[in-house]
Amino acid sequence: MVARPDGDAGIGQNGGDIVGMHIVYGKGKDAVVLLRGVRAQKMDVGDLFYAFQHEGGEILFPLPDAAQAARLSGYEIQLVPFQFVADFLRETPLVLSDARTYLPALFDRTVLQVVCNILMLLPFGMYLRYVCGLDLGKVALASLAFSAFIELGQLTGLFFVFRGSYRLCDVDDLMLNTLGGLLGGELVHALEAYLPPLDAFDRFPGSSALAMQRLG
Repeated sequence: MVARPDGDAGIGQNGGDIVGMHIVYGKGKDAVVLLRGVRAQKMDVGDLFYAFQHEGGEILFPLPDAAQAARLSGYEIQLVPFQFVADFLRETPLVLSDARTYLPALFDRTVLQVVCNILMLLPFGMYLRYVCGLDLGKVALASLAFSAFIELGQLTGLFFVFRGSYRLCDVDDLMLNTLGGLLGGELVHALEAYLPPLDAFDRFPGSSALAMQRLG
């Protein structure tokens, strides 16, 4: 899930071209650069594994602050499928006989977490179907692999950068992320008759030349 770390993440730009990117953990003299990139030549599927936003300092792998990182010592994983259903029944104020509890239950944390996990890879599935032309089976597999990459990063402390899990690796997240990617592919599949072909975007005067100029 996307969250705000105690640090900074950003993309440097020059005339529309990405010229550098970085993730910094910590602040001041204790700051550590975890990832630094160089000029990006083009956008591809691999770029979707990173979500940087300079103003909000938001990144795909939310990092713990220095105090949290110092306390990390083990690896946590939740392997019970549909645990979110039990969480919903236990934590929400829903009372079936009381209609006044329906709306608060709908906006409860447990519900929003499920919705956000589904929406997280919805655009990814749309991209794979519309741009890459993958069938729905491959969209589901790619979404599963993407989600597994994220969950394994959380389980292993950003692939052993940290000494333990800084977020819970949850099989429900894996299931819901994959569902979201599949729904994104299904949405494009349902609308294919109304969507323009990709080469239609190259028919605008000067569009291809401008794109190549920016990439070059």
